[in-house]
Amino acid sequence: MSHSMARHQDGVYAGFHGEHSLQRWLKALYNAPMQAEAAFDALESGINPGAQPYPETDPRVARVVERIQSEIGRNVSVEELANSVNLSVSRLVELFRAQVGVPVRRYRQWHRLFVTFTGVERGASLTEAAIAAGFADSAHFSHTFRMTLGMKPSDIVTMLSGRIFVGHGPAVGAMHGQNAGAGLPTPAGN
Repeated sequence: MSHSMARHQDGVYAGFHGEHSLQRWLKALYNAPMQAEAAFDALESGINPGAQPYPETDPRVARVVERIQSEIGRNVSVEELANSVNLSVSRLVELFRAQVGVPVRRYRQWHRLFVTFTGVERGASLTEAAIAAGFADSAHFSHTFRMTLGMKPSDIVTMLSGRIFVGHGPAVGAMHGQNAGAGLPTPAGN
């Protein structure tokens, strides 16, 4: 979405044109529970309305992402990840950040938080879900959560209860159909 922002400094963008419209659109999407596929389609059509092709992902980065996701409970070192795709650590770090947008460790952290909350949404306790996502214990999860998002995990569990786009079948009150997001306003400037 950088094309809708004024460049502030190298790699950091600010001044999103149509920010208030985007916020209203995202809030409407948030308040319209739907299946994961429909939510993805609605987000994709709002963020990339012209269906522009995305740059190709380097297969080595894709393998690293797959490995992080498949070995979520294991803290595979960046060195081991780099070796597994025949790259130096510095080259993997550079390539990963360029393609994914965040460093390897940050991606793993965000993915673990995501896996924790999808586990909670599917009925696990917060502690069970956090441990299954690779956190050493609930204190480790809570510390990571606070450092990353600036709030307590219980705050977001309460706020998001029943609203995470996971699982199979329609969500209660979900919009149905191939263009489930079609009734939502589109963000301005897109």
